[in-house]
Amino acid sequence: MTVGEILDRTRDLYCRLFAEKLEKLAQESPGDVYSEAALRDASGRAVGDGPLDLPVRADMILLSSGQSISVDSDRILSFSPLSFTWEEQLSVRLGPFHWDSVVVRLRCASPPASWAPLSDWYRRWYKEAEDSDGKSLLGVVHFLSDPELSNGWASFTADLGSAPVEAFEELLDAIHAVGVREAHVGRSSE
Repeated sequence: MTVGEILDRTRDLYCRLFAEKLEKLAQESPGDVYSEAALRDASGRAVGDGPLDLPVRADMILLSSGQSISVDSDRILSFSPLSFTWEEQLSVRLGPFHWDSVVVRLRCASPPASWAPLSDWYRRWYKEAEDSDGKSLLGVVHFLSDPELSNGWASFTADLGSAPVEAFEELLDAIHAVGVREAHVGRSSE
């Protein structure tokens, strides 16, 4: 399998599950389910948290109760970890991962000068404006944790939501722009 095929199939596993759950809930509670909703405060501003202060999206919200419903991957694409070079400078080790909970580890002797490229990537794919009826997939990311540093590595988790494979590729661009030269994605170093 090529990297492109792995990304396509991993995304498809999750997005099919998401669409099936959305359809089922919409049938059970017509007009009550809203997908990929941005969490907002009372003034309507997207809620952010942590040092990067990034906003978050819920997978689905039941409008009548405000209950948030999470859609968690129940299957993972199996493949042997593989290595490749991205943009001729970023060494990537890719192992099996869930589209909605991808763990990324970056080798860095010292903290990057700025995480701005990563924040900028997230905000671009988070897409602040919602031009949806809440019944379909928006092609957006849902969550990015703040990077945590430990023993020469920075790690974070991303929920890529319904974002296209292009978002994953641009995540690698952002990692490269942070100044890191080695990244492990998914279960690549177990």
